[in-house]
Amino acid sequence: MRLVIAIVAILGTSVGCGDATMVVVDSGTTDSSSSDTSVDPPDSGAGDTGPVDAGDSGLADADPGDSGLADAGDADPGDAGLDASDASDVGPDATSVTHYGVVSVADADMAAFVGQIQGAFVASSELALIDGARAPIAGAPDCYEAVPPPPVVPTYLDAGTLVFDGLLLSGHMLSPSSDGDYSFEYAGLFLTPDDPVTVTVPGGSVIEAMTATAATPDPATSGSWTSGSTGIGTTWTAGNGDFVLLRFTTSAGSIVCEVPDTGSYLIPAAALSPDTTPSGDAITYQRVIETITRSASGTQELRFRTFTQSVLVSP
Repeated sequence: MRLVIAIVAILGTSVGCGDATMVVVDSGTTDSSSSDTSVDPPDSGAGDTGPVDAGDSGLADADPGDSGLADAGDADPGDAGLDASDASDVGPDATSVTHYGVVSVADADMAAFVGQIQGAFVASSELALIDGARAPIAGAPDCYEAVPPPPVVPTYLDAGTLVFDGLLLSGHMLSPSSDGDYSFEYAGLFLTPDDPVTVTVPGGSVIEAMTATAATPDPATSGSWTSGSTGIGTTWTAGNGDFVLLRFTTSAGSIVCEVPDTGSYLIPAAALSPDTTPSGDAITYQRVIETITRSASGTQELRFRTFTQSVLVSP
């Protein structure tokens, strides 16, 4: 769920706008003459296709004729555009992410009624320590080996007391542990169908204030898998997840496949080699909804996930 903030501007005569120079051709509705090419302040008529209006504060232009110059106030966290020469840039200007937060709320075992909250905030150089590292698998583009983190404890950063709204435990508050991360396990389910969950991060001495909202995934019900010559066929009840993570273990290590929530997926044989079946005869599947947002400065990113989890078993 990525938000692009857009205010329309058009190209032609040079006009300063934010940190980039935008160009406009004045043919707007306030022109007194059809030959008038000057900028008339402000052109705000419904049919105006001319100069930048007075209310334009330098946000990304959505006009199809816009060349995509980077503007100063863009806040789309998913946009990687960096400068005024990037024709596809409709998002933030050149800012690199210096700190990350990863927070998840899960009904981690729907059968045993176990809810979990986990979170951590770190410098960007330590993101893999809290969000995992991935090793691609040749022949299995949707799958990767989940690389175990090195025996290094991240330098957790204080983000204040997190507040969660929309849970069965409404208004739940979670302070950091003595180590600096966030963790809570509950003997019951957290998520209510159709109710979104909001996390409010007040921030600390380094981490800025951020807020994110994610929908609640449909319940994860049990499914099954069968082994064949081309791989393993998996089935589950399709739902509203942004994606599904299929997790299993082979002698090669822990394997994860990130796939659409369509109710079925063939895990290719390349992801199983040299094994033909997962160890323990079980595949964990997680239905995930993810929201990514940025802090006001644009330099800190919060990855907020809700997920439900169950197990696929062999028939």
